Amino acid sequence: MIGRMTRRTVSGVFVGAAGWLAAACGASSGQSAAPSNVGVPSASGGGATGGATGFVNPNLVVSVDWLKQNVKAANVRVVDARSAADYEKGHIPGAVSLPVAETFDPTLDKNYPDTKEKLEALFGAKGIGDSLRVITYDGGNGTDTTGSRLFWTLEYAGHPSVAVLDGGLKSWQAAAGEVSTEA
Repeated sequence: MIGRMTRRTVSGVFVGAAGWLAAACGASSGQSAAPSNVGVPSASGGGATGGATGFVNPNLVVSVDWLKQNVKAANVRVVDARSAADYEKGHIPGAVSLPVAETFDPTLDKNYPDTKEKLEALFGAKGIGDSLRVITYDGGNGTDTTGSRLFWTLEYAGHPSVAVLDGGLKSWQAAAGEVSTEA
């Protein structure tokens, strides 16, 4: 499963998304690793993996159009980071539910990620392996940052290919993306 614990700087993509993200990225202070370029789009956008244009690291964000074309691809795992109750009300077809709170270490009061071993077991149980491109999303309402938090946790745990859906479920629905209630 996920074999290394590293941190990658994601500032420039989610600046201001939440105070914890800024603190977490700042905590790595120079320990960031260059993201893998396996299957990532060029800075000009789009590309084979759907990076959103205008971002410093376009491989960290995918567009709704790209996801619509790739949602059923065998090498893509779509992960809904919202609560289980919100997932049950409707989600992107084929998405697995992984409420971001399930990744927290319950012994700490600051929502820190759980241990490497527990994260690996959790991700494995959700069908998330190193060979998959993982796309996280949240409600996309501007105040819900669970998708970016789950993205950060996967990055923290060393997943080699993770991105966030630009605009979350709200943008997916605005683009006439199908919504399912099937688990």
